[in-house]
Amino acid sequence: MRRQPLPWPSWQRSEDYYAEGQLVWLDADTLIRELTAEARSLDDVARAFFGVSDGKAPTLTYGFEDVVAVLDAVAPHDWAGFFNRRLEAREVGAPLDGLERGGYRLVYRDSPSDFAALEDAAADLVNLRFSVGLTVSSDGSLQEVIWDSPAYAVELVAGDKLVAVNGRAFSLQALTQAVGETEGSGAVTLLVQHGQRARQVVVSYRGGHRYPHLEPVPGARRRLDEILKPRG
Repeated sequence: MRRQPLPWPSWQRSEDYYAEGQLVWLDADTLIRELTAEARSLDDVARAFFGVSDGKAPTLTYGFEDVVAVLDAVAPHDWAGFFNRRLEAREVGAPLDGLERGGYRLVYRDSPSDFAALEDAAADLVNLRFSVGLTVSSDGSLQEVIWDSPAYAVELVAGDKLVAVNGRAFSLQALTQAVGETEGSGAVTLLVQHGQRARQVVVSYRGGHRYPHLEPVPGARRRLDEILKPRG
């Protein structure tokens, strides 16, 4: 399975290693299921690794080799190589093999999912990470600038404040509309305040809106559904 690149990955590593860690363990879980013809899973690893003290909760130290040994006992594989590649290598894009082995693939659409839209509304911001490379709150404050994105290229930084978009007073609606029109315009013009200074920047971008979604892989076993199914 190939890793699908995400646009303009951030090497700043603010908190994305937590979410990436979840993707790595999803990769391990789906691989265990595949290797054992669905007979075993990460649950078996957890029982073997944590269930060692008969209900007691002592502090037990462990090392990388201990984790590898438990995984190998559940499903023989080159687990040391598996984790070394994912922990030591720096690659473009997130580790998506677990999603694809789970029966889904990452795609981009021009509108956010219902969940993402509700999450952004609750946080009072608009998420443009996958297009121009920004997250912006309703007062115009930049919350995040994605490394090496179009916004990064014009030296925007978190803490800057957007005053105007394409000659109109800033609003989330104005910004969202401007990004949506970039397929024709090829750019968004912003008036930006940084402390006591204001400057105009032209963010070159021609992709329109891009929001991540998962879609089922035709004919693939949907292991992700099986993993997330509530237990009764």
